[in-house]
Amino acid sequence: MGYEIGTPSNTLKSFNVSIDGVALTQAQVIQLKIKWDVSNLKIQGVLVFNDLSNLVESLPIRGGNKVLTAMTDFSGNVSKEELILTDISYTRTDEGGTLVQVDLTDTLTVESMKMFNGMSWSSADMTEIIDHNETLKPSIKKSKDFTSSLEPHLNFVMPLHVSFNVVTHWLARNNNVMWFQTRDSLVIQPLDELFSRSSTGDPFMYKVSNGSYRRNIYDISTKFNNLLRTNMFQANGKVAYFNPTDKGASYEENNATKAIEDIGSLGDADISIDSTGFKHFYKSAYHIEDKVNSMWQRSAYKSLTLEILVPGDFSNNIGDVIKLDIVNRDSSTSQEVNINGEWMITEIVDIIATPDFIQRMTLNRAKFSESGSGFF
Repeated sequence: MGYEIGTPSNTLKSFNVSIDGVALTQAQVIQLKIKWDVSNLKIQGVLVFNDLSNLVESLPIRGGNKVLTAMTDFSGNVSKEELILTDISYTRTDEGGTLVQVDLTDTLTVESMKMFNGMSWSSADMTEIIDHNETLKPSIKKSKDFTSSLEPHLNFVMPLHVSFNVVTHWLARNNNVMWFQTRDSLVIQPLDELFSRSSTGDPFMYKVSNGSYRRNIYDISTKFNNLLRTNMFQANGKVAYFNPTDKGASYEENNATKAIEDIGSLGDADISIDSTGFKHFYKSAYHIEDKVNSMWQRSAYKSLTLEILVPGDFSNNIGDVIKLDIVNRDSSTSQEVNINGEWMITEIVDIIATPDFIQRMTLNRAKFSESGSGFF
């Protein structure tokens, strides 16, 4: 996978996993993956282990089991997660044991998926609906990083035929915010506020000679110029706003370039987007007037994508802004113009094959970091 097995900076100092209180030994665990995604509340995991004592039948493991993890990385950062086992498959091995694979989901997501509450508010914003004693408040165990700038929803009714998990993601889309979990926090923030964060920590560097450098990039892959995604959402458009009282209409031109500017971009280069003609999006003057801009912003921030493989570090979080310092492959002195600079971490996959611990991180931004770098 592009890294050297057994490098000290890749090694966990401690590793503990239990299923319903029964501990798995480090030798039993073949791999544990946990994924964090800035576009989704859900924390997902996959655990593969050798079942040498027939836990599948003796516990039994049928789904709904509680899985606890407690790990310490090379730098001494501690991670503790409580996950729910949601699916299981297993095969017999020639050695007489059982190879087990289980899917894992965080407890807050499971609670929200099981919740079908008939509730209504005459006036409430997204945070009040979510952080409520009869919805998720009793299940929230993390600190809350909620924006305070949301407009209230008037006469908001939750439909009984969809789960509260669906409701929360609908609210996020229609409030132009991202709704996700980091290791420590529950986050409701607009994209422009996430992109305006200052970068943290030392820069990530590609294949440095110091094998103990904690921000050494082992592998890197790029995905630029996603023209299809941008134009699929009608890059240029005209929005008609209708006032339900006087039935009057007003028009505002919206485009992906403006959405990129609103995000903050983490880059300096101009972006040129081909005109696809005007398209009318009809919506009322009710507070969900951000929906079209939200649609474009959610496309725009993914225009430039990097995937990097780095030493595992539990201090890395989705939503963080980081710096890349990459030397051009054809020169030992000049920098890689297109990919240097600041990026937002939008996905992290913790990959643990005990005792090794690495992370695959997805980075996004809306522009190149240096002026003169073309786009499209």
